[in-house]
Amino acid sequence: MKCHQGGDVRVPQPGKQEQEFRPGTPLDNVTAIFKVPLHRESKPQSVLLEHYFAMTLSKCYRASAGRLRCITCHNPHAQLTGREAGEFYRTKCLGCHHPENCTLQAEERLRKSPNDDCASCHMPKRDVTTITHAALTDHSIAARPGEPYPEEAFPSHALSGTGLLHLTATPGETPASVPSVTLLQAYLDLIRDGHREFTPRKDDLLDKLARSAPGNPVVLVALANRAASKNTPEYRVAAVGYVARAIQSGAASPEDFLLLAELYGRDNRHAEAIKVLNKGLAANPYYKEFYAATARHQMALRQSGDALKTIRKGLDLFPDDLTLRVLENEGPK
Repeated sequence: MKCHQGGDVRVPQPGKQEQEFRPGTPLDNVTAIFKVPLHRESKPQSVLLEHYFAMTLSKCYRASAGRLRCITCHNPHAQLTGREAGEFYRTKCLGCHHPENCTLQAEERLRKSPNDDCASCHMPKRDVTTITHAALTDHSIAARPGEPYPEEAFPSHALSGTGLLHLTATPGETPASVPSVTLLQAYLDLIRDGHREFTPRKDDLLDKLARSAPGNPVVLVALANRAASKNTPEYRVAAVGYVARAIQSGAASPEDFLLLAELYGRDNRHAEAIKVLNKGLAANPYYKEFYAATARHQMALRQSGDALKTIRKGLDLFPDDLTLRVLENEGPK
């Protein structure tokens, strides 16, 4: 799932980094993957690039009570090709099924696949139009082409109260097994990607976490963004306080520094904004947005020479950045 399952959002578990994952351990220990449930009218090929999720929707997976796994059929240390691959995977299929279970006549099967390869019908390869010369195997293991998705793909099977499918869930999971901060970050990322339907859930959860985990950096930044969106002097002060506390508590995301600087800029506190951006730049020297933001605040203070140095330093690292090119052309010489 680390490589072959995208989902709609991937969130590091609190205090964890993806590099801490160790093969053979649950991925959910370090990374939670969530998916927005499908719609009833979703096309059968819509999960083509999500191999694990597609497999969980198959009748084979559901009938095995989840015992079917990737390594049931795949040996991670061997890559089979050609006739050898077809025979190997057919043997895997026949470990649970019998040839007589197939309702298609043998003659018709052999016309379609001389090797009588089960996967050629039930796990067909689909062309991938976004990647040149690529094709992927449909892991939903449908009995017939165009077979509708099972109930497990829809909102009825979302993790209780969350509206999301938890793809990295462990057996016997309960809603309490997902840390609230992880769920909050999932909502924030989904809303940023256009899923505004999760805004009410995010706000309810944020209100609860503001009381139960008021010092958590993720909570503080979320509170800051919500206050900043109201854009009144009172809320801007509150937003500055939240994000400043988040940075003091260890938040190191470039977006956090940019947010604080932008809030300072709204009140013409450009010198303070520059200090924040310099701190962020020291921690993230290859995040190009810092250079343009710093230059704008320097221009606001009429620090023309410093602004030009900042722009050119950014262009040394990112020579194709259009924002910096525009600032260089329009700014002071």
